[in-house]
Amino acid sequence: MSLSSSPAPTSTTTFEPTINHILSLPNLLQPISPSHAALHLARLRLLYSVPAEGQSSSESPSSSSPSPRGIRDKLTLGGWCNHCGGLRKGMGGAQKGGRGQVKDKEKEEKTKAIRERARKRVRELSNLTEDEREEKKMARKLEIAGAVQKRRQPPECTTCGAVYTRPKPDKKTLAEFPSSRKTRRQAAEAKAKEESESLALKAKIEAAVKVERQIQPPQTLLSHPVFSHIPSSPPNLPTHPPPPPAKHSDGPPSATTDVAKKKKKTKKSGLSKLLAENRERNESAKGAGMWGLG
Repeated sequence: MSLSSSPAPTSTTTFEPTINHILSLPNLLQPISPSHAALHLARLRLLYSVPAEGQSSSESPSSSSPSPRGIRDKLTLGGWCNHCGGLRKGMGGAQKGGRGQVKDKEKEEKTKAIRERARKRVRELSNLTEDEREEKKMARKLEIAGAVQKRRQPPECTTCGAVYTRPKPDKKTLAEFPSSRKTRRQAAEAKAKEESESLALKAKIEAAVKVERQIQPPQTLLSHPVFSHIPSSPPNLPTHPPPPPAKHSDGPPSATTDVAKKKKKTKKSGLSKLLAENRERNESAKGAGMWGLG
């Protein structure tokens, strides 16, 4: 980088030398210390990124060659002064000459007044009882707690007296990157809405099922349950052939069959039974003699 790239002062105002110095620092520090050059370049980028208070609509903050007047109007940095580069009070910044002595005198006077009021309270409390002392102390604590307020940082630079202005946030950036509090709240609202919708859907389904049950008539109880679902045949295969089906004659029964049935049904007496047995025994003996067995 060449040193000729740094802009020359265009006017002799109070702010022009500081602005030209800030613009030329990155180019001058690059061959000596690249890290310091990067630091000052980042500071310069931050200066360009903050919107200008007195910038006109024709000038764009992202233009390649901004005028020193446009840079001078950008008094919107909160941590360090845009004019002198000094840090804000409370962040390591120095104070203007003579201001510290005045503050020291004021501090001494306030300290003396506080001590005098403390001695006066001690003298007043010495003549009171213990309960009255406790009441006085409690009232004093409440009074001090109500009077203590958080001190704000001064809106002026303590070195050169320039007024600090707060940069306005970009609405587009805020919409694109909302805060974590809003994100958590939106997530909680979406979860609660989903749970309510699921509960409403479940209630609708239960109501529909209940109405359907009320419409259907109740089933009648059977005194003799039906066993049609039970098979009548055994589950195992038979090990012997089934008997032949019995033949039923459709014609009228004959007289001979009735007589034979009656004969079979007649019961023999004791003598006739013995004679029949002897006859069968003799016939069997004769048969055995014919075959040469007797």
